[in-house]
Amino acid sequence: MAVDEDDVLMPCTSVKLGCDGHNPCKTCKDKGLDCKYSRLEKLPSKEQLKPADSQSSDIGSIKFLLNHGTASFIECFSFPPSNERTSSSQAENPEPSYMVNFQEGDNYSFMLDPLENESIDMSVFDDENLIKFLSSPFNQTHQSDDIYASIFLDQSFDPAIDAVEWEAPSAASTAMIQSVISKAYALQINAEELDTISRQSNFLFAPSRLQRLKNQYFETWHRNCPILHQASFDLDTAPTPLLLSITLIGALYSQVDQEASAARTLLDIAEMHVYSIEDLTEEFEVRQTMRVSGSESVLSPLALPHLQAAYLMICAQFWGGNKAARKRAVELRFAVVVKIARKMGLNKARHSYNVDVDERLFNIMTSLDCAFSFFSNFPCRLTLSELQCDLVCDQTTFASSHPFSEPGSRLSRRLTLIEAFQALFGRKSSLQKTEADQVELNVMDLFILIHLLYVYTQVQIMLFASSPVPKPPPDDAKPFDTSLAHIKTALLRWRNMWTHLRNRTPVRIWNTLGFFNNAYNYWLVTQLLINNKSSASVLMGMEVNCEDALARLRALLRESGND
Repeated sequence: MAVDEDDVLMPCTSVKLGCDGHNPCKTCKDKGLDCKYSRLEKLPSKEQLKPADSQSSDIGSIKFLLNHGTASFIECFSFPPSNERTSSSQAENPEPSYMVNFQEGDNYSFMLDPLENESIDMSVFDDENLIKFLSSPFNQTHQSDDIYASIFLDQSFDPAIDAVEWEAPSAASTAMIQSVISKAYALQINAEELDTISRQSNFLFAPSRLQRLKNQYFETWHRNCPILHQASFDLDTAPTPLLLSITLIGALYSQVDQEASAARTLLDIAEMHVYSIEDLTEEFEVRQTMRVSGSESVLSPLALPHLQAAYLMICAQFWGGNKAARKRAVELRFAVVVKIARKMGLNKARHSYNVDVDERLFNIMTSLDCAFSFFSNFPCRLTLSELQCDLVCDQTTFASSHPFSEPGSRLSRRLTLIEAFQALFGRKSSLQKTEADQVELNVMDLFILIHLLYVYTQVQIMLFASSPVPKPPPDDAKPFDTSLAHIKTALLRWRNMWTHLRNRTPVRIWNTLGFFNNAYNYWLVTQLLINNKSSASVLMGMEVNCEDALARLRALLRESGND
């Protein structure tokens, strides 16, 4: 594989779908490129990567992506393991899925999205070497005179939790424990269940553990969802709901079984607490409007961190919660987040001298809205006309203690999300400026745009399939064919930008980009939709908020000869 001095991946060999793994490979030989095989020697051989029961591995193909539906598609995303997902794939993938791609310094990133220079067609789905992929309500009544009687129980009382040295609770840990216990008591649970919640809370929210789980959060999930400014985040000043969300997510990633188990026990109750705080409830809205008759409710100064906490709780439940929690996150909780974001005007957020958390949160919310359609066939809540917020700055700049002191930082990207999406279809936008003044898209931008492209493609396919179209004159193009042509143009432009960005990004930077560097996988699935005549019938046959929409798309593989 050709590599320059800065360790930037060049367009040769293993970054190609057609790489044969030889030294030199056929691609480099034909193109006269210097084929560097040293990187490949550090990786498992093709034989090692092949399934034990098959000599014809299809790793890297669309068939492999959809082999086990959502589970195989998200295998590389470094998500915390959910109970259902873990049990369904445990026999085939004994390694913890959430540990994939977290080995610092390993040069595996070039396996994530090998691209080829051929025109877009279905043959891309036959090639190999793309990537090695990843992926309780209570009902009894508790009678007690003191609702906080069991909050500070001895941690060694629970036989499932090892005895630890007692720690004096901090203000943050006390507030977190009390919020969970009070919400658990409001559920009218029995004494045994309340004792369990109390012990798990005291164990998980111990002051020393809070700091470690916060660090665990920023080392794992933050790279997938950079909506908090890590350099300025402070445990002592952060609101309790936000602390609950990041601590539980950090614990879900923990390799300590007791911590992960405690997090799953507390997750539903913590979710209820987060969504019962002011700014997020109808009671707060009604109370505000009653005080000032006829006026809109005024959000509290903590509205933004409360919204961040609510959004992170959706992520925790959708990717790491049980089936009921996932459906609740999609159907109920995200609607609340969208409502508050609109009320705060985040859909029109502009980059300013402050850290760009406003537009950053809305950009990432947009991708999750599309992800619900992608993974669960749930209609998007956000419309294209709303996407008027600025694009976000590069993640390396955002991670700085003082982002605007970084070289190359600027006050504005000079491009909104809707303008970037329109540019893919060839409409006039700032992407068509002169080369010296061109606005380049980063990995997060392209990740969000391919989500929007998938949803747009899905809607167009179902629209023309369900609506009778008058027969056009012989010389006129059919509306659906015209729409398809525009989508294929957008997909080609997206792919060209992705290839350009991928080839000029150093490996050490690429490895820090979380699941954003897997955007090419969404492009493959969108290609599958746009190139199959049966797409409309498959999409129309899915129920809303189904358990695994990607598993249904496997039917399209048979038509294209990939199954």
